Amino acid sequence: MLVSFATETLIRLRAATVMDHGSPVQDWDAPEEAELPGWSLQPGASTEDTLHREAVQIAWTGHGPYDADIRANDKIRLPSGDYSVVGEPERWKSPTGRVSSTKILLQLWADRG
Repeated sequence: MLVSFATETLIRLRAATVMDHGSPVQDWDAPEEAELPGWSLQPGASTEDTLHREAVQIAWTGHGPYDADIRANDKIRLPSGDYSVVGEPERWKSPTGRVSSTKILLQLWADRG
């Protein structure tokens, strides 16, 4: 359980897994949506890529419940877009269990304009 300021509810998007010529692939045409309550989001550093494209990376860090159903290949819908979860969610079990939590890193590449 996080402290009282973890009041945001995230919308998790999860792609269905379908078979494509015998190989499993993610199908993002109609992702499963789920509400994940009890999160706190903080802005991260953003970066620009002007060498390969005119784009900017927008980043967020989220802290939420230890047992949150979230995976590395999920996306999180925020008002500014659908963000990719970067890497595996990091789960930390506190010694007493009172402040055990999950940390996620989110990123979205957007066109500069």
